Amino acid sequence: MLRKNERDREYLKKITGLDLEDFLKRLELFNRLDELERERLNLSPEELYEKLYRIGELALELGILNRALNAYMEINDRKKVRDIGQKCLEEGWYFDAVRAFKFLGDKKGVTKIIRELESKDYGLDLEISMKEYLGERTIKSVNRGFKKWISEMGIESACLFDVIPTANMMHHVVDNDYDVGIGIAKGGLFLTYLSHLFELPVKVVHCHKKGRETEFNWVCEPDPQELRGKNVIVFDKDVVTGKTAQRVLKEIEKYRPNRVDLALIYNPNEGIGPGARLSNVPKGYTEVYYPEKFSYREFDKVVERLEKSLKRFSLY
Repeated sequence: MLRKNERDREYLKKITGLDLEDFLKRLELFNRLDELERERLNLSPEELYEKLYRIGELALELGILNRALNAYMEINDRKKVRDIGQKCLEEGWYFDAVRAFKFLGDKKGVTKIIRELESKDYGLDLEISMKEYLGERTIKSVNRGFKKWISEMGIESACLFDVIPTANMMHHVVDNDYDVGIGIAKGGLFLTYLSHLFELPVKVVHCHKKGRETEFNWVCEPDPQELRGKNVIVFDKDVVTGKTAQRVLKEIEKYRPNRVDLALIYNPNEGIGPGARLSNVPKGYTEVYYPEKFSYREFDKVVERLEKSLKRFSLY
């Protein structure tokens, strides 16, 4: 009988990787979670607190940190949340560490995680952590505001792009002493909108190839004084042949600006596939920006700025 029990234990460990005691505790944890969901609506606040606290204790004992974090966040045990957040950070569970520090309103903690991930070049973990910090509500508000903004200009549709790298870039770019931004419809509209949110005056142009010619027209033609002697930043998604960027530059130069720079959504790619062909950027653009030029070390400031801008436009 003893040998059979030993064989059963060995078989259990082989297929689950767990000792019998750990297996039973995990089973107890998930039974408690199922029971909680069935009974939740009928529990008093005190009973709910007690059940969640016990679930948190058991999950923490088993090292199932995300379940423990969920429980302690629901009962607002901030000390436990901080302890688990720190433990998640130490063990490399960055997504849950961000959840914990975001719950606590600890921007320094979140920024520390993002900087650590960026320094280690943990691309996917970095992306997931920043998305959690930025929040689904903010992303949806940006996208909703963008659709409303282009509709008000009479543009039926335009591509949405990833808010994280574009907003991070615009946070840095718009503060570089620019007086006006000019977006090329439709690919440059998303960057133009973010610049508008960040209080940079913007204009929009249509520029596209028709036959052998590249047609150009302003959505709202600027007053000469708006561009003469000014620092101008042009927005587009990429540069392929460079003809569109060249025509836009030619039209802007008629107003005799001080300088004209270019910001792109796509990072450089001189090979096959999407990306900016920097070798085809026309001479005359003093500086060319793209997302991977910019660190995420100030991402907490990017999020704060974006949220304030959305509130100002009643979008948040």
